[in-house]
Amino acid sequence: PASIHKRHADHHYDKGDFEGSVAEYVLTIGQLDSSVVIRKFLDAQQIPNLTSYLEAYHHHVQAKAQVKKEKEEQAATSSSSSAAVKLMAEHTTLLIHCYTKQHRDAALHQFLGLDHASDAIYPGFHVEAAIRALREAGYADEALELSRRNGDHPTYLQILLEDAESQSDTTEKALEALSYIRKLPFFEAEMTLLAHAHKLVTRAVHETTSLLMEICSPSDDHEGKGLFSDPEAFLPAYVEYSEHQRRFVHHAELRRFLWHVARNGSGTVKVFNTLLELCLHGTIADGGGASNSSAGSSSDAGEAGAKKGKLTEAGADVMKVLKDPTAKYDPDHALVLVQRHNFSPGQLYLYEKRKMYHMIVQHHMDLADDRAILAAGRKYGERDPNVWSQILSHYASMGKNTLQCEPYIYQALRHIAANQTLSPINVVN
Repeated sequence: PASIHKRHADHHYDKGDFEGSVAEYVLTIGQLDSSVVIRKFLDAQQIPNLTSYLEAYHHHVQAKAQVKKEKEEQAATSSSSSAAVKLMAEHTTLLIHCYTKQHRDAALHQFLGLDHASDAIYPGFHVEAAIRALREAGYADEALELSRRNGDHPTYLQILLEDAESQSDTTEKALEALSYIRKLPFFEAEMTLLAHAHKLVTRAVHETTSLLMEICSPSDDHEGKGLFSDPEAFLPAYVEYSEHQRRFVHHAELRRFLWHVARNGSGTVKVFNTLLELCLHGTIADGGGASNSSAGSSSDAGEAGAKKGKLTEAGADVMKVLKDPTAKYDPDHALVLVQRHNFSPGQLYLYEKRKMYHMIVQHHMDLADDRAILAAGRKYGERDPNVWSQILSHYASMGKNTLQCEPYIYQALRHIAANQTLSPINVVN
């Protein structure tokens, strides 16, 4: 019978009766190679008649049964797509292009099953191919709904965020994506955020940060008690790369995120190091971390703040991190950071914590602060007598300026003699 219908179809085609030809070709579906028929109507530029044939192909019972069977085999064996599934994908793509070129939106929605409220997907077409074809044709809303119904979370969010790049409502789309992610199971939400965190931060930084704070915090609400994501994995979302450097952006929100994970116990060494760096960056913006300072440079401002004992909010945050006994920052890295930012209170604290008393004295020497030099000698000289040797050597090397420092030299000598910190020969040397 198929051969007879083919002869009739060919006869109608040769006469130019394309509608009659399609009616006959439809009767050969499942027995005649569909690519032969499709090629005929493509060559003749008969898009409406090709559409009719492809509709019949997709509605054919054998086609639907074959797709269902092949999908079940795929799930069971995890093998590559079969020829039948690949052919269905090609036909689905072609049919959707036919609909979109003819602007037959109602027919398209009916074919995809989007003309009713049910979330069920009609099994007679290749869903992934349909989504790709819809995106290519600019039908983002249809692709979005189809991916949602198919439970394809990565594709749904990819469409929502990437296809919104040329639109004015990128923030609205980002908020919609965040709302969608909140409803996903923990591990799917985590993987989705890892893939899209940078775009979400760029478009809705506050709301994205709030969600990251939730997923990086131990919670019984997650699947299994105490599950939480590694906060380090999301730090790149707040980084921008230029040709020669990388820099953090959205400092206020990133600090909010880092403070949160630091306090709830999920902070790592990298988290604390980054938090410290951001707080120190804030001290530069505040004038070196010192409030009410009139000095011009960040270094001078920091020194003035250290002398006055007053810190700005950013400076206080730095000290809060450094003094926190539970903070996991790298001490060596922290020392480099405070030195690089010329943050005196942090330098002095870490020098003392690491018993680098000679560095404390040297710090005051660099500032020519004689009172602070002597105060450091009195405080640390008993623990490390070399501190007094350092102080005396400093004054002895000042040449003509030694006379101006005589009062401080006498005070140092009296303290050494009273406490017998150094032997007389060491003092003379």
